This record gives sequence, C-alpha cells and structure tokens, in this order.
Amino acid sequence: MARQTILDAVIDVLRAPKAPKSAAEIHAAIVDRGLYDFKAKDAIGVIRSAIRKHLRSHGGAGQPPSRVTAVDRDRYTAS
Repeated sequence: MARQTILDAVIDVLRAPKAPKSAAEIHAAIVDRGLYDFKAKDAIGVIRSAIRKHLRSHGGAGQPPSRVTAVDRDRYTAS
C-alpha cells in the first residue's frame, strides 16, 4: 500500500459515513483504521492545519475543487 498523506487519510474518513466530523473524530477514526502514523504531539492540530491549508488553496475562483467542506466550526465533510 502506498503511503498516504494526512489529507488523504482525512478524506478516507470523511467519505464513509457522510456525517460531518470534528478534527478529534477524524483523528480517532484515522488511528482506529491505521490510515496514518502520527508522530506529532498535537495530532489533532496537525489535522486542522492540513484541512485549513487545503481549504485556502482549493475551491475558489480559478482554483481546483476542494475535497473537504467546512460545515461548521471544526466540523467537516468530504466534498
């Protein structure tokens, strides 16, 4: 299996089931499913940062479509 990025793991978690999840819920699902091996002390913060970075660079005019949608403060779904 090819190594996934944090964002790839986040997208995998958000795709099934399609209910909005918080960064903490995403982290728990990633760890439970063994999708990514976090080495950071604040893994939830790393997840939030990866999602925010993706949202800043995708989905706007002239930008590629976003793979994540922010539905509320710290709640996300797959686009």
